[in-house]
Amino acid sequence: MYQSGMPVAKIASTAGIPAGSLYRLMRRSGFEGRRLSAATVSDLDRQITAAYLTGDTTTDEVAEQFGIAPGRIYESLRRVGLQPNRHNRQRRRGTS
Repeated sequence: MYQSGMPVAKIASTAGIPAGSLYRLMRRSGFEGRRLSAATVSDLDRQITAAYLTGDTTTDEVAEQFGIAPGRIYESLRRVGLQPNRHNRQRRRGTS
């Protein structure tokens, strides 16, 4: 079921067990989590990354520009392979 793409929460619900228990069983059995591939990088992720990397903008400013939560900015940056520093928000603004 999992290998065909069904979410763990749905599998757990079908089996009548908590999702956390199923995750634990899967890890112990050697299942690896699904990896994000380049195919899962959306156009929005690319636009967010470009806006973040070009110019002197903070994640908050990029989030405001796109009308989304700052957490979504971090998610997009991770999808394209960048590791944003959440503690760098003020430093990017030029303040300490």
